[in-house]
Amino acid sequence: MDKINIRPWRWVPTTYFMQGLPFSLIVIVSTIMYKNFKLNNSDITFYTGWFFIPWIVKPIWAWFIDLYQTKRWWIFLMEILLGVGFFTIAMSLQFSNYFIISLALFWLCAFFSASHDIATDGFYLITLKDDQQSFFVGMQSLFSQAARFFAGGLLVMLSGILIQHYALSPYLSWSICFIIAAVVALCIGLYNFFVLPGCEIKHQQPKNNLLEIKTIFIDFFKLKQIWLTLLFIM
Repeated sequence: MDKINIRPWRWVPTTYFMQGLPFSLIVIVSTIMYKNFKLNNSDITFYTGWFFIPWIVKPIWAWFIDLYQTKRWWIFLMEILLGVGFFTIAMSLQFSNYFIISLALFWLCAFFSASHDIATDGFYLITLKDDQQSFFVGMQSLFSQAARFFAGGLLVMLSGILIQHYALSPYLSWSICFIIAAVVALCIGLYNFFVLPGCEIKHQQPKNNLLEIKTIFIDFFKLKQIWLTLLFIM
């Protein structure tokens, strides 16, 4: 197996692990955490339901990621920002108004995660050959699911152990869990900074940004049955 075929093993697992990790923490683990804080089910369901929106509407700003910088740049930058975001969520849980602050931070991290997904999938397509794409598609799912097991399984179990066996408060226990998630995200971001192949040409910013944005949005909403499609997705 030549060098170009070995190289994807260095970055496909980490990038797709970082697809599954924030999604699980934001969409699944957050609901368990808030339940540990004795919030009622209706509030948890209503407020955490909004976390899905950045993933639902990510095609609306996918063009921005294609036009500015490289997908490689977006991948490791979003991973670093997610690490910082998880750390700030951990810190926010120690404040009396943690609920509002953490909701805003979760939503911001959801935006980072959706942007990371756009860049990762695009990078995968332009970097790997057709036969490599077919071979590594199983790796995408494997490491994405591994991240969900880590977040929704191990971290949740750790929070329970800290609460039940070490008598820590739920707020401190979950802060520790999110600090661990932050360290993992930051380490992966730094790792990918060095191992992601630099095979792209840096995009030049368009001279007329507003005109470019207007043209893209007009073309997008001219797509056949786009309003019906968006309504279905929502």
